[in-house]
Amino acid sequence: RSTSSGSLGGGAIYALVTGQNSKFIIEDGVIFEDCSSFQQGGCLYLLAELEGYIDINNASLSNCSAKEGGAIYSYSESSGKHVLNKIRIENCESKSGGGLFADIRNGGSLILDEQCEIINCSGSEGNGGGIYANINFTSQQCIFKINDALIQYCKARFNSSLVYPTGYGGGLFISGSGNYDASTNYLDFHGLKIFNNSADSKGQSMYIAIPKVAEWCQSGISGEYVKGNYSDRYSNETDLEGIPIDLTQFNSLSSEQLQQQQQQLQHYWTHYVILTNATASINESEALSPILFTIKGNNMISGNLFIKINEGIEFIYPREDRPSDSIVIDGDIQSEQTATFILDNTMSWFDYKNKVFGILASNEGRFFTGSQGKVNISIQLQIISDNGTIIGDQNETEPEPETDQEIIIDEKPQQKTTSFPWWAILFSVVVVDIPNTAL
Repeated sequence: RSTSSGSLGGGAIYALVTGQNSKFIIEDGVIFEDCSSFQQGGCLYLLAELEGYIDINNASLSNCSAKEGGAIYSYSESSGKHVLNKIRIENCESKSGGGLFADIRNGGSLILDEQCEIINCSGSEGNGGGIYANINFTSQQCIFKINDALIQYCKARFNSSLVYPTGYGGGLFISGSGNYDASTNYLDFHGLKIFNNSADSKGQSMYIAIPKVAEWCQSGISGEYVKGNYSDRYSNETDLEGIPIDLTQFNSLSSEQLQQQQQQLQHYWTHYVILTNATASINESEALSPILFTIKGNNMISGNLFIKINEGIEFIYPREDRPSDSIVIDGDIQSEQTATFILDNTMSWFDYKNKVFGILASNEGRFFTGSQGKVNISIQLQIISDNGTIIGDQNETEPEPETDQEIIIDEKPQQKTTSFPWWAILFSVVVVDIPNTAL
């Protein structure tokens, strides 16, 4: 138990490690409890520069508090390196970075390597309930990697008395300046596990404010360097949110201005399916012959594709949402593709002579899109007989007005677009976009 009231910070330890071959190591199950500082680092203030190396291995820090970094304040620059292993931070609090506050500059690095846990920590008057990381990419790329870390039950609280935005990033708040080069993969959160975090403002588990947030999210496959254990289909979209501006700009904007520019991170990496044509080929001379469905468009991913068939406002196929291994996709994702699948002809709901059907598609089972890549705007399914004629009612119907809940995917999102969760589709009107070929 220790308290620092001086100007340097570090309630228990202040460590400055500078120069090549300089090392500072804490290991062997050290326990820190009830430490505090009036400045940074309620327990540890760690500074590594000029290739200095800091290794915290097998330590527990609990019930610590500070202005920034309730348990640890980590500063690294000029190839200084911090590595955390088997560390547990619990019940710690600060204005920002309730568990850990990291300042990474000019080639510095921070790695959460093995079995790191940040539990029930709070950013009581700022951002980043578990971790606050400010990264400066202006002169040199920096490294922040999470190889194995659990962040759980952390919270970021809003403070109405402060002029800058607060309450962002319940688990993590990541900010920066300069342009991050996503090709380096120096920001890598593959081992991040987030559960039950909360934020009074945005980013229940993580909020990112760096200019190149889109490029970071789009590196690798489906946001792999950003999202950790976030599930594209099942996680709450508000868990991961962000905005493409630096920290200075972020602190200068009102919550209303931030609302106009920020968005859920999943929209950056999602490939929205764009459908241009859909047909079902019927062999009327053989009543029980299988029905061949053919869909044309792009952005369809093999093995991940979900299909929904609707009649009016009702989704009638499939009854359970799951990707179909039986869908065969030909063509490159960026060019025109053709997807085909077969259903048997015993389906009582498929009254193709008297009803009009629409088709939607999704690569993750959450955002179902159709005509022009718009959410919940299906493309009409044309029914074609074995002799090539169109069957059934193919008369054009007037589509209902589009709303701001539709997402147009002509390019990668730059401004906020309102998300449309998959479960809400069941309660919304599905508009069938009727192609001219159906007239």
